[in-house]
Amino acid sequence: MQGQPVILSLKGDCAELPRLIEELRGIGEGLGMTGRTLNQVEVALEEHFSNIVFHGCGDGAEHSIQVSLSVDNGVLTMEIVDDGIAHNPLENPLPDRNAPLEQRKTGQLGVLLMRKLMDECHYARQGDRNVLTMKKRVR
Repeated sequence: MQGQPVILSLKGDCAELPRLIEELRGIGEGLGMTGRTLNQVEVALEEHFSNIVFHGCGDGAEHSIQVSLSVDNGVLTMEIVDDGIAHNPLENPLPDRNAPLEQRKTGQLGVLLMRKLMDECHYARQGDRNVLTMKKRVR
C-alpha cells in the first residue's frame, strides 16, 4: 500500500459509508494500526463524508465523492473530493464548549472532533470541487 493510493468513487449517499469504512479498515489492519488510531481515522472520515452528504449534496441532484487513501512514510493521507456546494469546513466557528447546554448552537462538534483526531487537515477549492485532505501518523 505504501505510496499507491486506493481510490474509491462513491455516490453522495450515506449508503456508501460501509464500503468506505471497509476499505479504510483493510488498509489500517494491513498497516498494523492500533485500534485506537484506526477508530480515530474512521470517525474523522465518517464525519466528513456524512457532512458532505447532508450539507453539500442536499440540492436533490446526484453527486459524486472521490476518496483517495494512501500511506507514505508512516502517514495515512485521506483526500476527499466532492462536487457539492463550495464549503470549507475548517472555517466553521468552533463551538463554545463552556456555554450552558441550552445556549449552544447545534452542530459543529463533529468538525471539532475531526480536527482534534487528525494530525493535519487542509481544504482547497479546485474548480467546482471541494478537496479536504486529512493526515494521521499511523506508526
